[in-house]
Amino acid sequence: MKTSTAAVNTGSNLRTRLYWVWQAWRLRKVAAAETANAAGVFMNFAAMEQRGHADSLCELAEALSMSTPGLVGTTADDVRKRLRRELGPRACAVVLGAGRHVTGGYAWGRVEAGTEALASLRLLPSLAAVAERDWGAVAAALGERDTLVLSEIGLDPSYRYGFSPLKQLLKPLFDLGVAQSARRALWWAPRSSPICGLSLAFGARAVGTDDGVAFFVQHDVAAIARILNALSAGEISALLARVGPPRQARTRIDALPAHVTARLAAAHRAAADRYAEEPEPTFANYTAAIAAADYPGVAARSAANDEDGEPADSDRSPSRRAAAHPPLQALPQRLSALFPRRAG
Repeated sequence: MKTSTAAVNTGSNLRTRLYWVWQAWRLRKVAAAETANAAGVFMNFAAMEQRGHADSLCELAEALSMSTPGLVGTTADDVRKRLRRELGPRACAVVLGAGRHVTGGYAWGRVEAGTEALASLRLLPSLAAVAERDWGAVAAALGERDTLVLSEIGLDPSYRYGFSPLKQLLKPLFDLGVAQSARRALWWAPRSSPICGLSLAFGARAVGTDDGVAFFVQHDVAAIARILNALSAGEISALLARVGPPRQARTRIDALPAHVTARLAAAHRAAADRYAEEPEPTFANYTAAIAAADYPGVAARSAANDEDGEPADSDRSPSRRAAAHPPLQALPQRLSALFPRRAG
């Protein structure tokens, strides 16, 4: 039997909301103890581009839009234009990455009045087919209050394990909402996306009756922000399991396009070459330098053997220790170079 979409949307979420509000009240005296993570927060596009995340984020967004059911494919240039337009003083973008030029996930959002938020969402190609009655329902749910709009969120398939990646992406956005005094949040997702079930489990209310796209309104931004700050990802997952729908088998999307994979591989190789350590000098280099200096009382040692008479490439040779710590015999020459003797 097929469940009516309208019946699902009009169902009360009061019980789930009260569950999360109670969890936030229970944690009211718990100090947030966040550890360092791999997520970077950017308030403008120029800062993101300067740190080397802009190209990889836009390419990942393009790849996900092409492979995710329910989304209209978009190009990396279109994503770049959106970021330039939407980031600002009351917005931020979060990038989850393993290093420079490598993005594993992203999210960005902003705080706007209800009318401005709907005007920005209407420009998205994936929402072009939404009926006017659904836009009216969203407008009635928001009013003219300041609203945290979660513009877009995406994760590389290799990062879709556990709640930790989502927590790192959502926490700065909900902190932004609290800082800007936004009491509610708005986002959307294809109805086939796992985000729909997760949104309902977090106490969000589904708005609209469209069969392809669902809008969600969360009325307790401060409560969710406190939970994201006070609890670890594992503890939040345990709470979600109590009120969320049964987990479905995760469907893997196709691999990233070949040009994106090639670019990320090239970035990895470039980073490895750039940060590769220089070859360590051997003990023979120091003994040759001492012999060339002709310092009295220091006999020139064979370049083939170290100070213990062992071959320089022997496993027992202390050449590596000598490379990090020059021998004491070289100390007079080093001091003479720093403090030359005065003439006369």
